[in-house]
Amino acid sequence: MREQMVKDDILDEPVNGLVNDAAHGWWAIRNNLLMSSSSYSPNLACWVPGLFSYTNGASGEHFYYHFLTLFETIAFEAESRGIVVCDRLFAGVSLFSFLSR
Repeated sequence: MREQMVKDDILDEPVNGLVNDAAHGWWAIRNNLLMSSSSYSPNLACWVPGLFSYTNGASGEHFYYHFLTLFETIAFEAESRGIVVCDRLFAGVSLFSFLSR
């Protein structure tokens, strides 16, 4: 559902951008995480996952690879639709752990 991560228009509701989360306890080893980044689909009227990642820890470096892949995925989707890759496409991504790397 990566196409949902690149919006054609800004929606009037507070559902623009991405929701990022990591599930603890999904795997047998508690420090291993299932990370997800989701965006809102106005057609489905719900949040849909755009990227899932497995990480074997929660350091800045682990988050770095998730968000690097997320950015590359957004850029790939935009390019495939003929949309110029610019800062606006990444404005709704929170990178607190990524920035601390």
